[in-house]
Amino acid sequence: LVSDWSSDVCSSDLSRGPTACSSDDTIYPQLSAPGDGVKTADLISSGGYHGSYVYGTYGTSFAAPHVSGVMALLLESDGFPDITVSELEEALKLSASDLGAEGPDNDFGYGQVNALAAARRLAGLPHLAVYDPKSPEHDLFLDFGYIPVDSSIDYSFAIKNSGGGILILATNDWSTLDPAFTVTGDTCSGAEMGSDEECSIIIEFSP
Repeated sequence: LVSDWSSDVCSSDLSRGPTACSSDDTIYPQLSAPGDGVKTADLISSGGYHGSYVYGTYGTSFAAPHVSGVMALLLESDGFPDITVSELEEALKLSASDLGAEGPDNDFGYGQVNALAAARRLAGLPHLAVYDPKSPEHDLFLDFGYIPVDSSIDYSFAIKNSGGGILILATNDWSTLDPAFTVTGDTCSGAEMGSDEECSIIIEFSP
């Protein structure tokens, strides 16, 4: 369960894993979805006026419908109506947008449910996902912070194919980088990655 749609922060008052239930997968929860700060139709707190909306904070009462809605989209007649429950669950988990610690964890599970990535995975199409490890993780913003002159810092981020087809990356041209930045590692340039494969790029900042 994600506490806020925009901040991707897990609500502090929710239970965490691992699960005590007998299972091969001890990660709990398995998926995250927006549960706080979600705009919804309202007939209670606003006095029951027609057309009223509020930004509600209802935890799993909102997160579960988000996941159910994604499942309904994928099972539509022009989607993937013949897939099994286990195939659907696997697609949702392995295509989720990773949050928190890298990989599955007992705060966010496999990550936040991603309808587009799940659909592309089931259709055998690639899906690009980019992750950086510095808090807040996976925000696509490389914050090098304050680095004194004559010092340097390395920053690594990963690119993953969370879809179902081959992801072909372009050959990178780093010649246009600002002189303060140097690419010290690049396994992504020109890479062809199968499903769930990833590569990384390491950038050095020397002001």
